Amino acid sequence: AVVSTQSTGQDDYLDCYGDPSVIGKVGTDIQERKCSWLFLTALKLVTDEDKEILFQNYGKEDEDSVSTVKDLYSKYELRQKYLEYSATTYESICQDIENNKSGLPTQIFQDFLDKIHKRSK
Repeated sequence: AVVSTQSTGQDDYLDCYGDPSVIGKVGTDIQERKCSWLFLTALKLVTDEDKEILFQNYGKEDEDSVSTVKDLYSKYELRQKYLEYSATTYESICQDIENNKSGLPTQIFQDFLDKIHKRSK
């Protein structure tokens, strides 16, 4: 479940900050009002005034609204917060893999985690 959460957060991060030429698409989570890691984290951090601005602009198609949301993400340093979250989660999963007592080969899990961690698309 933690790997799935890590991967979902990474998809959300790449949707907002990924290079479209690398990820193969232009991110639209903001315009589609998706319940993304960035949006949920913003809701926990923003002031009431900024929450109102976020709700006024999230889910709108126009570039000004998208820029306003991304500006709020920048104001609350969500890029850095995601990178910290990702690193912490990765270490936690590695520890869980290392402590695995099920008898399953742990290298399979580590290889899978390494494949998805820090991917760019």
